[in-house]
Amino acid sequence: MKGTVTFFSTCLVEHVYPDAGVDSVALLELCGYQVQLPTYQSCCAQSAYNSGAFNDAVAVAKTTIDLLSDNNNPVIVPSAACADMIINHYPSLLSDNERFKAKALALSDRCFELISFISDDLPNIEKQRFDAFIHEPASPASSKIMLHNSCSARRGTKTSSAWRSSLEKSGTNVCEPSYAEECCGFGGTFAVKSPEVSSVMADDKCKQLGDSHNHFSSGDCGCLMHLNGYAEKQGLLIRGEHIATTLARQYGIACGDNHDHDK
Repeated sequence: MKGTVTFFSTCLVEHVYPDAGVDSVALLELCGYQVQLPTYQSCCAQSAYNSGAFNDAVAVAKTTIDLLSDNNNPVIVPSAACADMIINHYPSLLSDNERFKAKALALSDRCFELISFISDDLPNIEKQRFDAFIHEPASPASSKIMLHNSCSARRGTKTSSAWRSSLEKSGTNVCEPSYAEECCGFGGTFAVKSPEVSSVMADDKCKQLGDSHNHFSSGDCGCLMHLNGYAEKQGLLIRGEHIATTLARQYGIACGDNHDHDK
């Protein structure tokens, strides 16, 4: 074992995409890490922060900092948006708080977005056979996928290159849509505050993602929830999944057998 990591699962993984959380843990274990999952996890405070409710954001951030400060383990987050909040915004949000300023900085230093953390440790299917890891061959549907890099991955955590390289390392043929750097329209509470604009942005992104095939992958559940919800409402065939699930399937360790793209 390479050591123990703390897994901060995020609200959307817990309540909307639980399989992504199970697959994230499986990937961490595949890469040689023991995973600790703290109980009573809460939100990272991004929604309150993006809405300008800074007092509420501070209260939630304090709770999360205390929860994740019981040890010095690396904190792994399966969401670029939530990792960005902890790494880049906690220190500034609590810069005037004598008690929490140092704790926020310490947590920021040992917090990592999931895929960037494991990218170097993932088995390289293109170069070697990993019979000890691969339980069954990847299905044809999972060998080619469109990648949606979130705004947070591109600009917040700067981990979008790790998303692509990790998929390629797993033997996935990765495509990216036209206008790949444009936002999907979710933007946290932006989708609630400006629903008309958000819907137009989602429509444009769905058209680009479905340009060549109907399956896409992303490392932010907010984007997935937004785009999948829009596509379902409009009767579009495209469907997205978390990148942890895409990778876990490629390595034959995805949870269960219920990863049918058409569901």
